[in-house]
Amino acid sequence: MRRKGLLQAGGAGWGAWTAAVLLAGILIPGLGACAAPPEAPGAAWVDALGGGWSPVPYGSGGSVEVTPEGLTLGPGYPLSGVAFEAVPRVPYELVAVARRDQGDDFFAGLTFPVEGGHLTLVLGGWGGATCGLSCLDGLDAASNETTRHLWHPPGQWVELRLRVERDRLLIDLDGERAWDLALEGRACALRTEVLASAPFSWSTFATGATLGRLAWRPLDGRRTVRDLSVRVLAESYAADSGRAREATALLGTRPASRD
Repeated sequence: MRRKGLLQAGGAGWGAWTAAVLLAGILIPGLGACAAPPEAPGAAWVDALGGGWSPVPYGSGGSVEVTPEGLTLGPGYPLSGVAFEAVPRVPYELVAVARRDQGDDFFAGLTFPVEGGHLTLVLGGWGGATCGLSCLDGLDAASNETTRHLWHPPGQWVELRLRVERDRLLIDLDGERAWDLALEGRACALRTEVLASAPFSWSTFATGATLGRLAWRPLDGRRTVRDLSVRVLAESYAADSGRAREATALLGTRPASRD
């Protein structure tokens, strides 16, 4: 299976629309079987697009709207993004299907929690072809061992699958293993530009994209609806007290839910 893709955001009627589509057995055009990953016994998939979400307050983000194909983000100046309320707890697995619509920088900036921190999976950054994880031991996706160069042209869907374990991260692109990373002893933090999008979000850089699917399920039977991890973010950026205060203030505007 070879597909390529990207993202944008929406509103309250999206959950009902998604439920109706799934119940009717209708797949989003162009996504095929990727729209409904197989479900293991006792592990229900959480549809991040069908739950609560909101535009990330980047200040210069592009438009965010619900379209027949998913959440569509217009190009930002430079960033656009959406944050999701249903946040997974480690360990978990995740599937996303997205495409680049226009632009030549990253169309996929998936920020997600790992044990003791957060990472951002970047596809198509630094001019359109750089892929990798930001940040590992202080190095971003263009500067660490996860750097790869892959071009995803406009209109092609790409399928991502992540398995986030306590000490390991596995990522597949279009059914092929792209990264197998040991996390034990690694510092996993975020670039300051995307602090406002933590703990779980999708962002783009000067690029339009559509996110056709984003779903996750727990691997240990436990599930958290909201974990802002403000303390982890603040500690990660303690050396830059201004940015730490900014991250705490932004994230503090979103109410935390209990398990």
